[in-house]
Amino acid sequence: QHGADFASARTKEKDFYKNERKLVIKALTKLQVKCKHIGGMTKEFETKQNLKFFYVGIGERTARRYADKIEYELELDPQAAISYLQLMDEPLAKATVSDEENSKQCLEKHWKNVYIKYDKDVAPEIYKPYDVLDEGDQKEGFEDSLFRIRDRLALINEIVTQDVELGGCGIFVPMLQTKDHCIVDFYPLHTLEHLQDILDKLFSWKSLTYKLLSLPLEEIRTYFGEYIGIYFAYLEFMTIYFLPISIIGFIIQCMQWGEDYILVDGIEYFALFVIVWSIAFPILWKRKEYAWALKWGTLRCETSERPRPEFMGEYRRSNVDGGVEEYFPHALRNTRRLVTFTVVATFLIALFGSVVAVVVLRVYVAETGIDYGTYFISIANALVIMFFNNIYGIFAEKLNEWENYKTETEYENNLIIKIFIFRFINSYATLYYIAFFRRYESDENLACTAEDCMEDLAAQLSTIFITQLTVSNAIELGGLAVARMFKGVVSSYFTDDIKELVWNQYSSEVYERTFDDYCEILVSFGYATLFVISFPLAPLAAFVGCIVEARIDGYKLCKLTRRPFPRQANNVGTWQLAMEVMGWTVLVTNLCIICFSAEDLDIPLGVSDSYFEETLTALILFAILFILVNILSWWVAKRPFKIITHLDRMIHLESSVKSIGQSIDRYLDSLSNDELENWRQWNAQQVAYFLREVCYKNPEEYRTLESAIRHARFSGKYFDEADEHSLEKKLGITDHLHKRFVLNARRNLENQIEQVKKQSAFLDIDKSERYGSMDASGDERQEFQFTNDNLIQMAEFFEEDLTGQSKRKLWTKVDKDMSSLIEDNEMDTFLYFSIVVFIKAKYSNVRLPKKSDKKFQSKILAPLKRWLLHYKVSAHGLTFDEFDRFFPSWLREYYREHKAAEQGGITKYDTIRMEEASSPSVLDDEDAHLQAKLARNKKNKKLGALLGSGGMFGSSSNKDSNRSGSSSSRSNRSSSRPPSEETMRADIEAGLPLVGIKKGDEYERKIKDDIEREHWSQESLEWEQKLSPVADAIEKTDITTREKIWDKFDRKKVEKLDCDKSLSRLIYSLIALYIKTQDRNARPPKFNSLTPLLQSICNEIKQEINNKYNTPNNNYITKKDFKENIVTYLKKIARRRRQSSASGLSKSVSITEMMKQQKR
Repeated sequence: QHGADFASARTKEKDFYKNERKLVIKALTKLQVKCKHIGGMTKEFETKQNLKFFYVGIGERTARRYADKIEYELELDPQAAISYLQLMDEPLAKATVSDEENSKQCLEKHWKNVYIKYDKDVAPEIYKPYDVLDEGDQKEGFEDSLFRIRDRLALINEIVTQDVELGGCGIFVPMLQTKDHCIVDFYPLHTLEHLQDILDKLFSWKSLTYKLLSLPLEEIRTYFGEYIGIYFAYLEFMTIYFLPISIIGFIIQCMQWGEDYILVDGIEYFALFVIVWSIAFPILWKRKEYAWALKWGTLRCETSERPRPEFMGEYRRSNVDGGVEEYFPHALRNTRRLVTFTVVATFLIALFGSVVAVVVLRVYVAETGIDYGTYFISIANALVIMFFNNIYGIFAEKLNEWENYKTETEYENNLIIKIFIFRFINSYATLYYIAFFRRYESDENLACTAEDCMEDLAAQLSTIFITQLTVSNAIELGGLAVARMFKGVVSSYFTDDIKELVWNQYSSEVYERTFDDYCEILVSFGYATLFVISFPLAPLAAFVGCIVEARIDGYKLCKLTRRPFPRQANNVGTWQLAMEVMGWTVLVTNLCIICFSAEDLDIPLGVSDSYFEETLTALILFAILFILVNILSWWVAKRPFKIITHLDRMIHLESSVKSIGQSIDRYLDSLSNDELENWRQWNAQQVAYFLREVCYKNPEEYRTLESAIRHARFSGKYFDEADEHSLEKKLGITDHLHKRFVLNARRNLENQIEQVKKQSAFLDIDKSERYGSMDASGDERQEFQFTNDNLIQMAEFFEEDLTGQSKRKLWTKVDKDMSSLIEDNEMDTFLYFSIVVFIKAKYSNVRLPKKSDKKFQSKILAPLKRWLLHYKVSAHGLTFDEFDRFFPSWLREYYREHKAAEQGGITKYDTIRMEEASSPSVLDDEDAHLQAKLARNKKNKKLGALLGSGGMFGSSSNKDSNRSGSSSSRSNRSSSRPPSEETMRADIEAGLPLVGIKKGDEYERKIKDDIEREHWSQESLEWEQKLSPVADAIEKTDITTREKIWDKFDRKKVEKLDCDKSLSRLIYSLIALYIKTQDRNARPPKFNSLTPLLQSICNEIKQEINNKYNTPNNNYITKKDFKENIVTYLKKIARRRRQSSASGLSKSVSITEMMKQQKR
C-alpha cells in the first residue's frame, strides 16, 4: 500500500522507512492509539541494530470507547451495580435490597462474577474498578480504571490488528513480517512485579514442598489471560488426579519386582481400576471446568469471540442479525479439507513404513543376539516418533491455516483433530503391535509367550516414555535458551536498564499457543494408562512429569518467551473430546489385554471354547462399564443448574443495562440545542427531570430527590457547581455511590454538549474549506478525494458517532420546505452534506469536494442518488426515521454491490450494472472528456495545402487556431510570406504536421497518424522520452515483485487484464515505481496528466501481443505475458518513440536548408 512491496535497492534506505513509519503512526493516531519513541533505546544502539522501538498504548478514554464498540465484557462491581440499577428501577436489584419475605432468595452474592458487555451510556461505577496506572488518565479526571493491564493489552491488539472494516487499523504484523515493511514486530512487555510474584509462587520453598500440587492459577490467569490460565488449571487437576493411581501402581510394581513376574495375581483388578479412573477423568474435569469459567467470567466467551486477523473472507450482512460479518464459503473450505486429508493419508502411509522398519530391525537384533538390542531399538523408536511428530506438525499447521478458520477456537479445534489422530498412531503403533500381534507371529524370532510379550512391552514402554519426558523437556528449554544466546541475550528480564529490558524481550521467542503443551501431557496420559499392567510405574512417571511440566512451562513463560497477548477461553476445546476418546481407548485396550493377551480375566460360563469365553467376558464388562460411564456423565458432566442460573442472570442484567443505556442515549439526543446550551439556567424542576431520566427512575427514590431539589431550589447553576459535599448538604444524599451517579450524570450532559458543538461545526462550511488551498495556519490544504471505498467508514460514522441532534440538524439543513421528507430534488444536496459532515469529522486540513465538480457528481453523487431513489427510498421521499435507522446499512450494501460489479461480479441492482456497463474504461470523467476531445480534433482537422505554384507553404486554419502561442504561426501560413524557422520548429515540437515536407517510411507515417500529440499534456510529452529508463527499472525487479504488482490490479485472480481498461493503471504504477526508486520523496504526476501517453502505450502493447500470437481481436494481456514480456514491450515502444523523435529532430534541423531552396 505504501510502496513496500517493490523489491528495489532503494527501498532499504532510511528515508523510505521513515516516511512509511509516519504513515503507520498516523493510522494509529487516528484511532487515538498513542505512539512514543522509547528514549532509553540509545541512538547508537538503534543504529547498530537498524531498528527503532516505540511504545504503543491507549488511554482510559480510548479503551472505553473501543470496549463499547466491540462489546467487550467487564466484571460488575456487586455493590455499585445493585445501587445504580435499583435507582434505575431494575427488578432484580430492587429485590436484592428489599426486606420483603418473597425476596429473601435474591442475595448480593449472586452478583459476584457477573460479566456483561460494557455500555458507555450507563454509570461507569457499576463496573469493577482498578488502579489507574497512566498519568494521562489521571490528568483527564479518571480516578479509577475499568480495565486491568491484560484488558488493555487485548484492546490494543484488537485495535491495531483488526480489519479496517471492523473498526481496527488493519495492521496485521505477522503478515507484514513476510514483506519489506517498516514494522518488524509488535509485542507486549512484561510487568516485572507481577512476573516476579508468579515465579515466587512457582519456585519458592513453600510451593516446592507442601504446596507442590497447587499452582498460582489466579495470578497466571490475571497476567496471561484465561487461555493460558485454563491450561495450567487442567495441568493442576491432572497432577492431583494422578496421585491415587500412582500410589497403587507403585505397590503393584513392587509386587512384580518381588515375584519377578509381570502377570501377578490381582493385576486384572488393577487394570479395571485404571479403566474406571481414565473414563472418569474427562467427566470430572468438565465439572471443574464450569467452575473456572464461572469464576473467570468466560461462560460466553465463544459467542463474543472476534475473527482472527489471519482470516481472509468477504464482508457481507449477516443473515442472523443483519450486522457486518466476514464470510468464507463452507464449500471452498471443504474442498481444501479434502486436500488436507490426502496429505494426512500420505503421512500415515509413511508412518506405517516406519513401524515395519522397526519390526524388521527387531528381527535382525533377535537373529544376531546384540546385547541390549531391545533398548537400543526402543530409543531409536522414540526418536523416530518425535521426528514424525515435529515434521507432521509443521505440515498440519500450514494446512490448517490454509483452510482459513474464522476464530481462534475453530482454528485450534481443527488443528487438534489433525494432530491428535496422527500422534496417537505414531506414539502407540509399536506398543499395540507388541501387545496384541507379536504372540501370533510365525517367525520364531518374533513370537513370544504372554509373559515374554509383557516383559518386552514393559521395556519398550518405559524406554519410550522416559526418553520422551526427558528429551522433549530438554529440547523445549534448551531450544529457547540457545535461541536467546544466539541473538546475544544472556541477561534476565529483571533489570532496571530499559534498553536491556526491551531488547531481551524482543530477542526472545514468541509463545503462540498451548497446543504443544496439551499434546505432550495427553501423550503422557496415554503412556501412563494404555498398557499399565506391563509397567505399573507409568502413572507415577506421569505424575512426576506433570509436576515438572508445570514448573518448566511456568519458567518458559516467565523467563524465556515474550509475554503473549491475553486471550479468553472457557474450556480446553477439542482436547476435551480427545481426552474422552483416550478414555474409551484405555477401556478397550486394557480389556483386550487382560482378556486376550494376558488371559487373566474371564467369567466362568461353562463353555469349552476358551476364546469364546474370553470374548464374552470382554463384551459383558464393556457393556457394564458403558452403562456406568453414561450414568456418571449424565449426573456429573452436564452443565450444573447453578451455572445455568448464573448465565441467565448475566443475560438478564446485560439486557437491562443495555436498555437503560439506550433510554439515556435517546433522552440526551432528544434535548434541543437551546436546552443543552442553557443548561446552567435550568430551574429546579428541569434539573430534577434530567436526573430522573439519567439516574433516578425508581419512583420512591425520585420522589425523595425531587422534594429535596425543590426545597433547596437546586437549579442548573448549583448543579454545575455541585460536588459530593454540596450534594450531601443541599440534597441530603449520603450514599457515596449515589453522589457519584449524580456527578456522572452531569459529566454525561457535558460530554453530550461538547459532542453536539463539535458535530454542529461540521455543517458550518465556509468557502475556504471548499476553495481555499491554505488553512488558517498557512499550511497547504489538499483536496479530499472521496471514493466509494470511503462509504464503509462513512456508514460506521453515521451509525456509531453522529448524535441524534446532529442528524436532525443535517436533516433540517436540507429539508428547506419543511415537508419532513427528502424529496428527489433534494437528494443530491442531502448526500453532499452527509459526505461533507463525514469528511470534516474524520479528516483535518483537507479541502472539501465541490458539489459542482463534474467528476464528483458523476462518480459519487449521481450513482448513489439514482440507486437510493430506485431501490430504497419510497416514492414520496426519504423520512427522518428511515435515514436514522437504515442509512448506514444502505451505504454498506451499495458499496458491496458496486465493488462486486466493478470487479466483474454479479449484482442484483440494474442501476449499478448499467453504470458499470456504460463505463468504457477505468478512466474517470476528465479522462473520457479528454479522449473525446482528441477524437473530435482528429476527425475535424483539415490538412494544409501542399506546396503551391508560387513556391510558398500553404496551410489551413484549425478549429482551435485562435489559441495563444501557435495561433499566429498557423494563421501566417495563408499569407504570401513563408513561415519563420522558429514557427516551423514550434509546430514540429508540438506534433503538428509539417505540410510540404516529405515523410519517412510507411511505419513512421503510421505512428504519426496514430499518435496525435497536439493536445498532450506537458507531462505526457516529457515522460514519453523517459520510457527507456522506466523499462530498465522494471527489468531489475524479479518475477515475485511483478506478480505482486499484477495482483494489486487483478483482484479476482482471473489472470488477465483488459488493455483498454486496467492496463493503463498498471503501466502508471510502473512509472510511479520508477519515480520512487529515484527519489523516495518525489511525487509521481497525476494519472489524468499521463492519460494520453498511457493509452498510446496500451494500444501499442495490444498490437505487439496480437502480432506475436496472431490474435487480431484479442484485447487482453495475460499475467504470464506481463511477467515475462512487459520489459520487452516497453523497450520496443521506447525505441520507436526515440526513433520518431530523432526523425522529427532531423527534419527540424533541415528547415533552414529547405527555406533557402524555397527562396531560390
